[in-house]
Amino acid sequence: MSIGHLASAESIPAYVDINKLVTRHSAIVGSTGCGKSTTVAGLLNSISDQSQFPSARILVLDIHGEYAKAVGDKANVFKIGADTVKGEKELQIPFWALNFEEMTKFSFGNIDNSKFATISDWVMKLKRESLT
Repeated sequence: MSIGHLASAESIPAYVDINKLVTRHSAIVGSTGCGKSTTVAGLLNSISDQSQFPSARILVLDIHGEYAKAVGDKANVFKIGADTVKGEKELQIPFWALNFEEMTKFSFGNIDNSKFATISDWVMKLKRESLT
């Protein structure tokens, strides 16, 4: 797949073998404004083409929400705090995937540091007791 040209020689095209790219460790690196996001968006669009890659399964954690448009309706996009009126799908995270701070906030709401420390102390105490 042609992905553009070399920055140092615009007459030389740059190609990527997508099969090799996704079956090995890969990285897209470069300075600000050089086209990393555009390159990733193009790769996602190509890899999500079911006619070329029918077995492709892609999981993207897109913190800034910049890649959903690249794959269009070929993807299922889930959001935290989704607007279901707009047809967005809510991302639901199981409790066991939360760290202690997230679980405490979920369980007790916003609490001050002294209460957080007390809860942390109790959890540690109970964990130690369970080992004996």
